[in-house]
Amino acid sequence: VCESHVAKALAQAQDFRGQKAIDVAVPPIRQALQTALLLYGRYELNVQLGSNDVCIVYRGTDVRAQDNKEAKTTARLCFYHQPEPFHNELMSRYENYMADYELTNLDQRFDSQYVLPVVSVHNGGQEKSVEVEAMKSELPLYCLVTE
Repeated sequence: VCESHVAKALAQAQDFRGQKAIDVAVPPIRQALQTALLLYGRYELNVQLGSNDVCIVYRGTDVRAQDNKEAKTTARLCFYHQPEPFHNELMSRYENYMADYELTNLDQRFDSQYVLPVVSVHNGGQEKSVEVEAMKSELPLYCLVTE
């Protein structure tokens, strides 16, 4: 893993046809660059949608979706300042939520037609890499990603 400014310079380097290195790199190299450049190795933050005492919400792009031959997917990333509201949100969404459960084992309380489904969770108290990511981006440690 290289420092983000080195990864950014390498990713933006262009060949004689003007193609960026990250766009034409073989998948393992592209993923390594994305890991260094993107939030949680996957998201590009686009615009802040709002903030309050509890959280900050951004619209972002899931760049890794493109690697899976899907179109880039829009995501909403909600960064919680404290763990309690983060866990309360998850408890309200899932029947049998406990702080150390994987979301794949849980039953949703709400229909995804009416409530944005959770795509991923980044719990700053449990993931060392999340702490590093949050420090790089100066965002709170607890993040809930929805569609």
